[in-house]
Amino acid sequence: MFEVLSTHQFHPMERLDYWNDLIGSTYRGMTVDSDRSRFDAKLAVWQLGDLQMVKPSSPPAIVRRHANSATLPTQQSLIVHVLTRGQAMLEQRGRRVELGEGDMVVCAAEDAYCFDANQMHEMMVVEFDRATLATRVPQIDDLVARKV
Repeated sequence: MFEVLSTHQFHPMERLDYWNDLIGSTYRGMTVDSDRSRFDAKLAVWQLGDLQMVKPSSPPAIVRRHANSATLPTQQSLIVHVLTRGQAMLEQRGRRVELGEGDMVVCAAEDAYCFDANQMHEMMVVEFDRATLATRVPQIDDLVARKV
């Protein structure tokens, strides 16, 4: 299944709220802060069996994933982000990493993280079960919050 969702059909002052509802339902605990008056974004979603890939595209924004008892996954997962457009700064586990187009970073879904993208940006995002990925990449935890 392939689907594209957009804020474009909403009134400009409603777009950020819609986006936060959409992103929060895709990734529990995720919020987006941006200039409400200029916000216009889209999300492409591919469902491939159990695997879901998403490609968000948005203007400058700060994207946070909060870690608390309401948002913790029942099993550990890792989220792979590939920045396909723009630049961003990621913070997780006390690390800060600058990302440019083509850079990849792995985030631990059970830990809070923040992307600060000060310009238009796009990412490919895929969430994996940590145990499954660890069988293929034994040192996967060493890659969390590091540019790959």
